[in-house]
Amino acid sequence: MHGRYIRRLSDAPLGGAAVVIELTVYRFKRLNSARPAVTFAKQIPSLTSPHARYTPLLRGVSRFSPLARA
Repeated sequence: MHGRYIRRLSDAPLGGAAVVIELTVYRFKRLNSARPAVTFAKQIPSLTSPHARYTPLLRGVSRFSPLARA
């Protein structure tokens, strides 16, 4: 393990209130003498993707929102 950090993802509103998911993400370092050292964080399928700030659900809702087209 290389370290950890808090990651915040915005999710679709629930009952009109904003929803933010906070995750503790652990970073790992690939140790392979044949390749340079690289750090990476594991992703949660269908919830996270690298560098994303929004969940797939919120991206889908925002795509079809009339305000998103303005």
